[in-house]
Amino acid sequence: MMQIGLNVFWDKTDFHPHSKIMLTSEARLDFAVCHINAVNKSLDTVCAIAESVSDRFHALGLPYIANFEQANFDRSCKGPDGFEWANHPDGTHRMVFPERMLKALNKNGNLLGILYDELEHMIINRNAGIGINARLNVFPLPEKPSVLNDGAELKRDLTPYVAQIKNSNIQHFAGEHVFPVLYHLFAASGITPNFKSQKESFSNVQYAIASGAALEYGTELWNCVDMWFMRRHPGHSAREMYNNLVFAYESGITRVYVESSAAMVEGSTINEYGRAFIRFTHEYQGKPRPFEISDLRPKIAIIRYDDTYWGQSGILLWKRILFGDERLKPGPRQKEYLHVFHLLTHGETCRGGINWGRFTPWSLRKHRSFASMGSVCVFDENVRSPKLESLELCFLCGEFISEETLKDVGSLVKNKGLVAVTTRRFLPSHVQSRCRRSTGVIPDGKGKWIVVKSFKSARLKRLLSAYLGNKGEIHLCFSDHESKLRISQDGDALTIANNLEKGMDK
Repeated sequence: MMQIGLNVFWDKTDFHPHSKIMLTSEARLDFAVCHINAVNKSLDTVCAIAESVSDRFHALGLPYIANFEQANFDRSCKGPDGFEWANHPDGTHRMVFPERMLKALNKNGNLLGILYDELEHMIINRNAGIGINARLNVFPLPEKPSVLNDGAELKRDLTPYVAQIKNSNIQHFAGEHVFPVLYHLFAASGITPNFKSQKESFSNVQYAIASGAALEYGTELWNCVDMWFMRRHPGHSAREMYNNLVFAYESGITRVYVESSAAMVEGSTINEYGRAFIRFTHEYQGKPRPFEISDLRPKIAIIRYDDTYWGQSGILLWKRILFGDERLKPGPRQKEYLHVFHLLTHGETCRGGINWGRFTPWSLRKHRSFASMGSVCVFDENVRSPKLESLELCFLCGEFISEETLKDVGSLVKNKGLVAVTTRRFLPSHVQSRCRRSTGVIPDGKGKWIVVKSFKSARLKRLLSAYLGNKGEIHLCFSDHESKLRISQDGDALTIANNLEKGMDK
């Protein structure tokens, strides 16, 4: 059963008026998300605030998630008592979560988890929220830069960081991703995948990547329906927000919440956003659902090593670097999966990136929440056969895929009829010996390999037309359930294709 929440904001001593109105409205909430600003305060003060937050949500009968974001914007984070909240002796900058504060937040046993807002953004953009030229790494970079070394070093540092927090009786530690990167490495380190929909992304492309991480690593999947677009709030319509919430239900999301209550109130009156949100909670809160994210059974997969490239194209902002390391620049291998998404979405995503945050002419297009796409998941380089059994088609791309994963893919091609699309570098040796040209279709047992020079090939599109589904539709497959969702002309609303009288284009 999906849990529904709302992101509310904490003022110095009380909730903002818009938060109070929505928390006491007819909305049927399962939880809340609350921003807490710890930086620049003494530890005693923060612990007192934390206990007060826990008490107030306890009085409302709501469990809550504590959201920490302010360290992303403040370079100097030391409290008047000398407690350092984010700056470390090695020059790195990341939030500290003292055990005493964590216990205070959970005073009433109602803390669902800690949310480090936009942690992936801070890592890949070197705490750019503090300033374009802040150049503050979240964790130390390796002495010898390489795509594989930087990823391994990040995981080595991230895993104990997360463990320290979760060892304080914290059930979940989550990020909140603006950019469609680091879901798998985070999940492998103990961080619950949590993607922003709407925002500047295609919601179902973000979902395809985040759901792959959740499925591969056996975690919940959270979803923040974010009302920001670039610098506008609200930057999306109430209709678009409502349909993103419905998509969360249809796609097996564990917890969904809207950011934020500020969009839902004008003065003392609940506006169209608030009414649409309340309507959704009445229709879906507690609604049975015969599947969860663990039941996801994709038909198509992209398997790749996550090198943190999503199409960043800026000179100053969103620099063309990997892992926040200015010594690492993206090359052709980093771009391959973007070309695959362009193919899988019938050309609706940009070949160069999958986020409106790119500084290119493509980004001048009007934002759309939903792209045409079949049942797609993205897995990392270590995914194993049990997660791949449902596949009909997979793409092997990027910098690196483990030998164990390649062996499993080869077995599925040979014995289960999987179609695997790859450049020559990921072909098994027995297929390499039969590959006389740089491209071609090579049968192998029950399945086949399609060898390409580039995933941009027009011939590849023709070869795979039977797998790509219909333009204007989203296909979601679970173990005992399938949904086809039709996308509205403007890309912001959905209709359940097999139940048209219950359309959502309102």
